This record gives sequence, structure tokens and C-alpha cells, in this order.
Amino acid sequence: MKKSLTLMLAVTSAFFFACSDDSSSDSGTNGGSVTIEVSGTISVDQENKAVVVAISNAEDVCVNENNTYAWKNVDFGVDSSFAKYLFLGDTLVIIDCEEIGKDGEPRYCDDEGQMFVGGKADDLNGTWKSVYCMYDTDDETSQCFKACKDVGGKLTEEEMAKMYEDMFSSMSELDMDAEPEVDQKMMDRMTCLDDNDLRKFPESTMKISGNSITSKVTYSYGDDDNFDDYMNSKFMSKFYKNLGSGDPSIPDTYYLTEEDSSGVEKYIKSAGIEVTKQTKNSVTFKFADQTFSVNIKKFNNSVDGREFSMSVSFNSMSCDLDAEEGEVTKSTCKAEYGEFFDKETVKDAAGNKITVAYEYEKSNEKDFDRCTDKMVDSVYAAIKGKGGSSDDECDRIIQEYYACSASGSINSNCDFVAYQECVAAATDDDTYDVSSPDWELYKKASSSAELAKKKFLKNARKIARKLEKFAE
Repeated sequence: MKKSLTLMLAVTSAFFFACSDDSSSDSGTNGGSVTIEVSGTISVDQENKAVVVAISNAEDVCVNENNTYAWKNVDFGVDSSFAKYLFLGDTLVIIDCEEIGKDGEPRYCDDEGQMFVGGKADDLNGTWKSVYCMYDTDDETSQCFKACKDVGGKLTEEEMAKMYEDMFSSMSELDMDAEPEVDQKMMDRMTCLDDNDLRKFPESTMKISGNSITSKVTYSYGDDDNFDDYMNSKFMSKFYKNLGSGDPSIPDTYYLTEEDSSGVEKYIKSAGIEVTKQTKNSVTFKFADQTFSVNIKKFNNSVDGREFSMSVSFNSMSCDLDAEEGEVTKSTCKAEYGEFFDKETVKDAAGNKITVAYEYEKSNEKDFDRCTDKMVDSVYAAIKGKGGSSDDECDRIIQEYYACSASGSINSNCDFVAYQECVAAATDDDTYDVSSPDWELYKKASSSAELAKKKFLKNARKIARKLEKFAE
């Protein structure tokens, strides 16, 4: 397995967890930390600002031979990683590359580089510590991720909607390709890191001395890593909100691990939902004279993988999801998992080809999605006109919104959030009077708002990729 230089420098902990025997026994139940240290050699080409790091690469892996699976220690020889580097004053930037050419020039390098501090300008020797900052080689700018407590807190969904609205209004009708104005303070609040995010970033240092390099990473974890009050999660707050707005779609199960008790309380009240029974793992409730239930049967997370099982029910309909995924370990290196393995053919140090299973995933997710799609159609038919805004009310909200936007007062008085919810809940154009002269204005306003949103999300995704690269 090729390991990037950034991983070698311990900017992330994922590689160390996958390849370290020490980490597999830590579940994070009581809080604590894991420290991993690796060493290797580094060669530096100062003329081309390029480096090559080499580490010995022997590890326990699941080997597939003749339709059988065996857990073996395999010597993969020396694993080399390539990078280019630059200095911004006394800040060091490391940029991962796929390879170094014969001319010494780095090839196929990332657009962003990780930033380190603690050493001296123009001297790789010293002890360097990673910081929450990335350097964009295209724009030649750096992006540092700030603590949410220092910038006014994370943006709410309502503030995000208002931000889209403001950007839409700033775009010229004559130049729709122009970049929308972005409020930097709002952008900081969108990309900021809360206390939990900050704590989960590893404390990492690297020491370079001549041709030697040593990297050490300490990963901390706490009780909140095992959040298990799933019925007070962001999954449920989004589900309640969707029902209340007339859109009964099922949120992504990823949100089950995010606490949002205030959102759950808010949307239960605003949607008029009646909870009849609730535990940490399950809830039964009534909405628009219909009965719903969500039940998390199993949710086990560890550094090796995840086991997950849940059901969502509406009246007599029920959809079940069962999934298991993770790194292949000694206990899962078995033929019974064979059809679910993600396998790769590689060469060992002696040049022999071997097939290794690194990860596995078994899931009925496609069946679950088909089932919930049918369920959503049935729910919509049952609650239409009973939950969320009625068609007449949505007619009024949308008419008022694009009349308001036409008057030029979009930034201060127009109810963009209610407008968005009504548009999302609409299933066809006959909800509205398409013969109205306002209909073309509505369509234009909708497409322009969507364009502003797409432009903003494109910018946001660029920043998110930097954050993901730094913290994955």
C-alpha cells in the first residue's frame, strides 16, 4: 500500500489506525488517547524543492490464495512517498505527489498542501508541528480553519438559506456567470471547527535531522465519540423537519451520530408531531393521523469498522437496513466474507504477486433505498394537505416571495426559507397558476436562486475538500 508523505507525517490518523496493532483494542468508551510513532529516511532535492521519504513496510494482511484466506505478515519492502515543499516565511508547506520524475521534478501533485510551524525558514531540519491550515497552490493562498467559538458559532440551516438569498440578490441579471459576493465572516462560520472537531484532530509532530525523519501522532478520544441517543440526533431532527414541510424523505443515516436535541424539540413542535413512545434507540410517533416508527437495532462503531441495523416504518410498511463494513482484520479474514472483500493484487518485497483483502462491505442498501422510495410516495399521498404548508398557503407564500423580490427588497423582507420549503414540497407545475404573468418571474427567480446556490456550494466544496484532506 502506498502511503502519502502527509500520512507519513501524521497529519491524519487513518493510516496508523489501519496498520497499527495497538489501536484495534481501543473503543473510546472511557476516553483517552493513542500515540503512534514511525521512522524512515528522507532524501531532499533542494534544486527542485522535492523530497522522497522511505519507510520499511511489513504488515499483517489478509492474503487470498487458491480461494482460501489467511492472515499473514508480508514484507512489502521499502515504501516511498513523494512530495514537493515550499516555505512561506518560517512556515513549511508539504504537497503530496504521485511520483518524482527522472529529472527530479515532482509529478501529479495535489492542489493543496499541509502547513507546519516550529522550524526555521528555508531549513527542513528541526521539529515541525501541523496546524489547521492548508495552502492552495493554484490561488497561492492559505486557508485556516477557525474555532467556531471564535467566529460566532456554526451557521444554522436558516442562516445558510439566507446566505443563498443574499448571494442571489447580488448577482447581476446581465452577468449570471459573475462570481457571487461571499461574506467572509459567514464563510468562516460555515467552515469553522467546534470543540469536538478540534479535539478529534491528532496532535502530530515530525522531526527531520539530515536523512532521518520521525513522526509522532497522538489521537485523543472521549465519551462523546460514542453518542448513542439516536432519537435526539440530527437524523431525527431532519426527518421531523422534512415531514413538517411536506417532504417525507428519509435523511442519510450518517446524521445518526450527530447530536441535535434542540432541533428535534423544535421540529416536533413546529410540525405538530405526537411522540407516543421513545427510547435512545427507537421512537413511535403520529403525524397527520399516520403512525411512524424508527428503530436502531444495532450501531457498533470501532476503529476497525461499523455494524449497523435499523428499520423505518409507516403504518403497515417497513423498510430494513443492515450493513457491516470496515478494515479486514484477523477475525474477519474468512471465506464467509470473501464476496464482500475489496481486493487488490500487489507485489511483495521479493516481487511475488499476492492478492490482499483490505476492506469489506456487506449491505442491503440498494433494497433499502428502493423500499424507502416507495414508502415516501405512500407517506406523501397520506399527508398531503394535512402536514406542512397547504397548496393554497404555498401559492400565497410563493406569490408574495417573487413579488417581494421584484420590488427590490429581497434582502430584508422576503421569506426565503418558507419559499424554499414550498418549492421543495411542490410535485408539479399545476400547483400554481401557470397562466399568471407572475409565473415567468417565478421560474426566473427560482433558476437564479438555484444558480447562486450552486456557485456558493462549488466554493464551499473546495473548502470542504481542504478540510477533509486535513482531517479524514
